[in-house]
Amino acid sequence: MDRSIPLGGRGIIAYGMREVSTVAETEAGASGTVYISPELESNLQDRLSRIEGHVRGIERMLAEHRDCDDILSQVSGAEAAMNQVAILLLEGHLETCVVEASRSGNGVAATERFKGSLSRVLK
Repeated sequence: MDRSIPLGGRGIIAYGMREVSTVAETEAGASGTVYISPELESNLQDRLSRIEGHVRGIERMLAEHRDCDDILSQVSGAEAAMNQVAILLLEGHLETCVVEASRSGNGVAATERFKGSLSRVLK
């Protein structure tokens, strides 16, 4: 059975495709395993590499004593890029982990975990 879930043209997140990491037990008492597709993993790695480049650029700009407005623009760009990484991960978490837990009767715990994840991202 194919349990792939399209992710808005940005890749596929699916249970059973590739184990990435084990999630430790949470306050809600739920634990699970996170699975992402190789395509999404590659997408995220590319984004993180670009973010790393942004940060190195900001460091150079500081060392060169560049204009504060220019530096802040770069900081804003890096922050926006990190937000996109978080959004992709949250979408995947919701579309796989939470949906699957709900189907198996653990929806309340999965929803609490998702709310915690969302809260951490929005801080």
